[in-house]
Amino acid sequence: VCRPMSGYPVVGEGEAVADLGFRCCRGAPVGPLAPPAFDSPSPCAEGTVRAGTVCIDVFEHPNTEGRPPTGGVDWEGAQAMCRARGRRVCTDDEWTAACEGPTHRRWPTGDVFPANLCHVNGGGGEGTAVEPRIADLASACRTPEGAIDMAGNVWEWVQGLDGAGVLRGGDWDLAAGLAQCRVRTPAPPGLSVR
Repeated sequence: VCRPMSGYPVVGEGEAVADLGFRCCRGAPVGPLAPPAFDSPSPCAEGTVRAGTVCIDVFEHPNTEGRPPTGGVDWEGAQAMCRARGRRVCTDDEWTAACEGPTHRRWPTGDVFPANLCHVNGGGGEGTAVEPRIADLASACRTPEGAIDMAGNVWEWVQGLDGAGVLRGGDWDLAAGLAQCRVRTPAPPGLSVR
């Protein structure tokens, strides 16, 4: 797959992109007028971590240690799979809150990109594999709050301000710069996946 300078996968009509995944959130959606607070007293369910006032999956869907992320999913499919679990696709603001944390980190792991920790081409080490890696609690590519692989591995669908799908986090075959917490890529209409 050819990728432009913006990093978004270029696909023709009817072509597929296998490295599109997502995470699910639980709780009332957080929007731009209500910045997430990290002091919420309610605990998160097992397999989720606090991202402001909501709980976000520890791993990309299916949120199961030892399994690869669900890839090749379009926006509607991601929404349906989260609903089937009694959850929803995270909003852009929630994903950003989980990635940046209360200190507003540049990358999920801190303000300096951690070479050899995250599954991106720019990181080397673990990032040299040619496909998404399986979910692993021992992964060093984690936020201090416990969300794993928010940088690289697979692009993650989130709900943008207009309700449309937006892609976050970069993927395994792109440079580390695209895995920064504030980088977002709008999905072109009609993006088709396997």
